[in-house]
Amino acid sequence: MRYIEKNEPPQALLFWKAQRNAAAQSLDFAELGRVEMNGEMVDVKKAIKSQRLKDQGFLCAYTMLWITADTSHIEHLIPQSLSRIEKHREQTVEYGNMVVCYPGKESKGCIEFGATYRGDALLAVTPRDPKCEILIQYHQNGTVTSDEPAVERMLNEEVLNLNAPTLKDRRKDIFDQHGVGLRSDKPLKIREAERFVNSVMSQNAKGELPPFCVALAHAALKHIELLKKRRERLMA
Repeated sequence: MRYIEKNEPPQALLFWKAQRNAAAQSLDFAELGRVEMNGEMVDVKKAIKSQRLKDQGFLCAYTMLWITADTSHIEHLIPQSLSRIEKHREQTVEYGNMVVCYPGKESKGCIEFGATYRGDALLAVTPRDPKCEILIQYHQNGTVTSDEPAVERMLNEEVLNLNAPTLKDRRKDIFDQHGVGLRSDKPLKIREAERFVNSVMSQNAKGELPPFCVALAHAALKHIELLKKRRERLMA
């Protein structure tokens, strides 16, 4: 997970809420539709997704896979079902409770990890928590773990299944491609890896982040540690 710091809702959502409140109508994600802005009808869900894609650097909030509007869906950190059971339907349209995740609608139910695998399970830590990048650790072999038992359970089959073989292998492959593993074809040197750590978490001119950016940073830091230990042994 990467911490999602930005949380400014799109104007379309604010307009829709204002109109519903003025008419004493309920606020519920299931009722989101279109709203008129500057003489044009705007689809509120599309506006939410577009804004969150930019906030997230076009990466899935859980897996950090590359996503677009077509390959993602709006995900609720507090499940909609729980909000409605507890009679807090307004939570379903709180921008801070919404992120975008892989996959798109056409692939829902076919993916063995992430948002659709999760169902309505509660999360021990979310991408809206600044601690998520510390509580979750990525390793050079592609695995992901946590020292916190509740977070560890969340990462595995019980909730998000982020160690699913296909996802783990994709992380491992991208580590090797970037040279942040001693078994990579062209492993980075210490200074190269240090520069890589500083750059991999930065958005490009289009606001895009590299897929698996946090995982790449973790792998690069471990790569640096191993290189330094190797150098110390050789100098001893």
